[in-house]
Amino acid sequence: MNTGKTGSNQQLISQIFLEEQEDLRPRKLRENPSHLGRYTLDGRPVLTSQYTAEDLGTSSDGLSPVPPAGPVDALVFDIYGTLMISASGDISLGEDTSSRESRLMKLLDEYDIDMEPSRLIGQMKDRIIRVHREMQAQGVDYPEVEIRSIWASLEAMEHLGEEDISLFAAEYEALVNPVAPMPGLEKVLNCARAAGIPMGIVSNAQFYTPAMFRAFTGKSLLQLGFHPDLMIFSYQEGFGKPSTVLYKRLAERLERLQHPGHGMRSIPPARCLYVGNDMLKDVWAAAQCGFQTALFAGDARSYRPRQEDVRCSSLQADYVVSKLEDICLLFRS
Repeated sequence: MNTGKTGSNQQLISQIFLEEQEDLRPRKLRENPSHLGRYTLDGRPVLTSQYTAEDLGTSSDGLSPVPPAGPVDALVFDIYGTLMISASGDISLGEDTSSRESRLMKLLDEYDIDMEPSRLIGQMKDRIIRVHREMQAQGVDYPEVEIRSIWASLEAMEHLGEEDISLFAAEYEALVNPVAPMPGLEKVLNCARAAGIPMGIVSNAQFYTPAMFRAFTGKSLLQLGFHPDLMIFSYQEGFGKPSTVLYKRLAERLERLQHPGHGMRSIPPARCLYVGNDMLKDVWAAAQCGFQTALFAGDARSYRPRQEDVRCSSLQADYVVSKLEDICLLFRS
């Protein structure tokens, strides 16, 4: 086998996502999501049925000040559908791949995998289901797999070494679920970093997810300002959202946070804002653990109001955000 790839593993994975990037742009919602949040951050006066312009006052630049749910001392994000535009609206595990059959055949040929794409993917999905059931039997409410171990367990992949398994998994993901940075990504991160706000991530993710940021920004997550102790990825924890286990672990880390310039610092969930696009996996789960919440409603692909779920039918986020950079309104002095 010769895939023609050279360079370090992380560099190659970043290149893979950059090469497979499509012209993805946010899609407008057909509905106004403001009823799902107490306040709307949209660069215009922040008004809801409960507030008038007189209640809120007016700032010097003509924008109404954002009525805070509470002070924000930390900012934590979801990735897929929030910081990154995702063609599928989420991470791709289990997605339909029929529209990319010919390109998948070429990918399998590059790795000397002698099997039809549909059959291989079917085996992969079956394996994930089996592993999920095994984990649920052990008490894991929402299991998450490590996708490299899933691919490596398939007979058709047994000739591949660890590095090739990693590259194949990244190429498969980039092919079936192209991603691109959400508009305003670097602006909101720069804004929070300038304000001295520690940032984190709680996301359904795989080993290749951090490489997407280097691919599109040229910077690692640490260089973008994310705190090393506040990055919680589902594949490392064995739990997927909406399991509250992930948010409880975030709360534990915030309680004993070491922050440059501040030393040991304890931040309670009530002073941390969690931003995500899914009312169940993000808003409901984070709220159960006491976090402030913001529903990101900036892309119709990934917008998940989940109003049919009893846990979300009467739920409101603290904020509804239509553009990532509008979160900067919370940090204006």
